[in-house]
Amino acid sequence: MRTNTDNEVMEKKAVAYVRISTEEQSTFSIAQQIEAVKRTAQVQGYILSDSNIFIDEGFSAKTTNRPALIKMLAFCSQKKNNITALIAYKIDRMSRDTADYLGIMKALASHGVRFISCTESIEDSPSGEFLSTILAAAARYDNAAKAERVSASIIQRIKSGLPHGKAKIGYLNQTLPDRRRIIVKDPDRFERVQEAWKLMETGAYTLQGIAKLLNSWKITTKKGTHQFKLTMQQVQRIFTDKTYCGYAISKKHRMEIKSDQVPQMISEETFFNVQFILSGRRKTTGLYQRLRTEFPLRGFVRCPICNNPLHAGFSKGKAKYYGYYFCRTPGHISIPDSKIDETFIDLLKVVTPSPMFRQDFLEEVKRKWNDKYMSFVKQHENVQEKIETLKQLKHKIAEKNLSGIYTDEFTKEQLDKVDLEILATKTIQSESKLARLDIEVVVAFMEGFLADLSKAFIEAKSLEQKRELVCSIFPNGLIFQQSKLEHLGLVDWMLYTQKVRPQISFSADERT
Repeated sequence: MRTNTDNEVMEKKAVAYVRISTEEQSTFSIAQQIEAVKRTAQVQGYILSDSNIFIDEGFSAKTTNRPALIKMLAFCSQKKNNITALIAYKIDRMSRDTADYLGIMKALASHGVRFISCTESIEDSPSGEFLSTILAAAARYDNAAKAERVSASIIQRIKSGLPHGKAKIGYLNQTLPDRRRIIVKDPDRFERVQEAWKLMETGAYTLQGIAKLLNSWKITTKKGTHQFKLTMQQVQRIFTDKTYCGYAISKKHRMEIKSDQVPQMISEETFFNVQFILSGRRKTTGLYQRLRTEFPLRGFVRCPICNNPLHAGFSKGKAKYYGYYFCRTPGHISIPDSKIDETFIDLLKVVTPSPMFRQDFLEEVKRKWNDKYMSFVKQHENVQEKIETLKQLKHKIAEKNLSGIYTDEFTKEQLDKVDLEILATKTIQSESKLARLDIEVVVAFMEGFLADLSKAFIEAKSLEQKRELVCSIFPNGLIFQQSKLEHLGLVDWMLYTQKVRPQISFSADERT
């Protein structure tokens, strides 16, 4: 018992620390630890109130960055609290790292607080300190051994094609009767996330725009019982995760294996197209501005005075709102949207090719397609063979690391080099890929499309389709002058149908 300056007997007060990690739920329950520390306090004559029991639930002992631990140490450091002892179920509840444990013990000793373990006999003496250090080192060894076993288990799981960890957004975890954990499609969110990938691939959306879209669809993250809106950073993590391509992945072990047990949401081509957009190698279409279905030609029509793209919006009249295309430079043009739409339909009728040249053009397309197709098939075979060789090389490097031939540092360096080469090879594959299409179906579609361009534009179901049509015919845009729209150049294949016959070729841009 301690006494104050007036020789009054002071009660011995103690605090208790209780910790449990996710993996230990079935081993050391919170209730069991609380019961043990209360019993120890009673036996040793300490007063332990419920408010002085600090609990960290779901936290690992690998770090000291634990809220309850930090709060408890601060509480012990205040002299007015008169704390003389800290009670814990075991030493490893405090830390599994020897250096961290000794640091905590030093901090407690500086405030006159002794440590008491419910299950280990530790004295306040040199031999007791030595024993506590040995026990802390043993806890650290146990933690390292456990981590090694878990790591080996994860590696084996990934090699078997089974996903590891919490399911990504758009998927759900499911436990099979044989206790295997797999992931399945989330019926409420899978298709929504899939649509987000497709929208991102167009290049018309930013990460922030996709985040807002997903949040409007009620696609959120969950922490405990709380739901949180997706942030731009979380959306970026979605778009850089190959799980969505059907891969079982462990980033820590640098492993990724294509697996039928992971439901594939997107193709690898889509994945790499999105990577190009995120890395800035493929520029977005500049549609960050707000687009409206009423103004499909916004950004395509240019001002005849300054040559800048016209903007569009509504102006309020006496009875209703009126749409206009306008130049933002004061004193330049402002044209009613009805006039622009009318003259654009007239322009489409003018450039619609005649039946004779349509037939001529489509026959040439079929011939060129067949010539190019075989060369692309051969190229893809060569690229795919190289990719498989590089994957085998990764596997061999990993095996040499596990067998102790390669150090971790050398292995990481070599795997980084191989990953870069795989990415470069897949870039070539993605940028030069020619889809296996039925050319007769394509030609039939083009025949209907070219027969009446104005009808194709009017019947387009979405704003995106209309803008794609305009861009595919008038790549350099349009200009409004002399009360009508004029084009600033047709795409090459349209020039062919207008009796101007440049040599037809299939460039990468035209294929996409």
